[in-house]
Amino acid sequence: MHHYFHDPSYQQAVEQPLIKLLNQYQHRPIILLSHSMGTVIAYNVLHQLSRQTTPPQISTWFTFGSPLGLTSVKGFLPKITQQPNVKKLATPDCVTEQWINVSDKTDIVCIDHDLSDDYLANRHHIKPQDCYITNDYPGNSHKSYGYLWSDVIAKYGIPKVTL
Repeated sequence: MHHYFHDPSYQQAVEQPLIKLLNQYQHRPIILLSHSMGTVIAYNVLHQLSRQTTPPQISTWFTFGSPLGLTSVKGFLPKITQQPNVKKLATPDCVTEQWINVSDKTDIVCIDHDLSDDYLANRHHIKPQDCYITNDYPGNSHKSYGYLWSDVIAKYGIPKVTL
């Protein structure tokens, strides 16, 4: 996370694959799933893409085990999203239908589980909807597999991950 926030060349190298992929499918509705630091990267990328003439349309954005509620993370977001004067963070404009923030109360990476009070709605009136689950992955409530195994995924029509 330190390199991402403080090294622009590292930040760009990490973001480029996601930017390329989302632009490749920009004419289709996209469901984006992101986990942990990936939610921070996705947040920044989605703000960048929202400034394009024809941005990709993210119909649903899932954030799992997200640190986006942490004060230390929120403090860097205005700079990296090129909004230095913003007083309150907002949902990226290319998110068009819903932002589902999924967390387990015992997941220490997302100590602030409630993003709905941290982020304003975008121009489509979309803001985070907080959803709490029990991450059943053995011994690690932050593990992405545990989030993907949860029933919340099936609720939104995405097949559950099985091994």
